[in-house]
Amino acid sequence: VLTISGFAESESSEGVSFARIIIDPLIKPATCRFITQGVVDFYKNDELFAELDYGTGDCDDLATITKDGETRQITLGKRRRIFRDNN
Repeated sequence: VLTISGFAESESSEGVSFARIIIDPLIKPATCRFITQGVVDFYKNDELFAELDYGTGDCDDLATITKDGETRQITLGKRRRIFRDNN
């Protein structure tokens, strides 16, 4: 079993700061291709704007993302840009 915890911070050339903080440790069993549980919060300029929840331990390619008060299921392994600005 691989357990991941911690955070990452970055700043764009325009001065926009981003952070990803693992709230509940990410768990990836050796017998599963995907992370099976854990929660990551995403911040932009110190404001929470999204939360990614990998679930409760089932070996599947599903997670939920909550952004702007809306929660939807996503399929892991497909690239998504959740930091995209609409401006």
